[in-house]
Amino acid sequence: PVDWSDAVEAVRRIAGRIGAAIELDQPAADDVPVQWHPGRVARVMVGDVFTGWVGELHPRVNEALGFPAHSAAFELNLTALFATLTGKPVQAKPISTFPPVKQDLAFTVDETVTAGQLENVIRKAAGANLESIELFDVFTGEQVGESKKSLAYAVVFRSPSKTLSAEDSDAIRKAIVAEAAEIGAQLRA
Repeated sequence: PVDWSDAVEAVRRIAGRIGAAIELDQPAADDVPVQWHPGRVARVMVGDVFTGWVGELHPRVNEALGFPAHSAAFELNLTALFATLTGKPVQAKPISTFPPVKQDLAFTVDETVTAGQLENVIRKAAGANLESIELFDVFTGEQVGESKKSLAYAVVFRSPSKTLSAEDSDAIRKAIVAEAAEIGAQLRA
């Protein structure tokens, strides 16, 4: 089934294709337009420039339009998005011939921490060797504790210049865990 994480990934891919460095942030509930679910939406930003919304539609909107529960969407202001670009041609990332290292990372976070916030932390900590990241599970329940949730990501690391050793990928993982701890995230066993 398709959910809001797929909408986020679509926005990331659109931005990536045109060379826009987007970030997602959690707006205050009062700032969320009525068509969006206030707890399940993110602003799409490029630096300080607002370029759109991505997330889950409000249940009243889904009901009124006959959409399934938890339908997701995105809205991008392409004029604003393109205005953030430098005008330089988009440089294609070279394709590495070295093997990828795939890992699943699941973190327990306070329910106020958004998936976008944690993803931005992971991207920053992983650095240039991060090839891809995808949120594949969000879980709440007794196992993670009250006012907590689990966010699980599939990450792929790949170096453009060498085969990553176990020590290399372990160092990247440790950097991610340390940086995630700054926002209160704990790696799940």
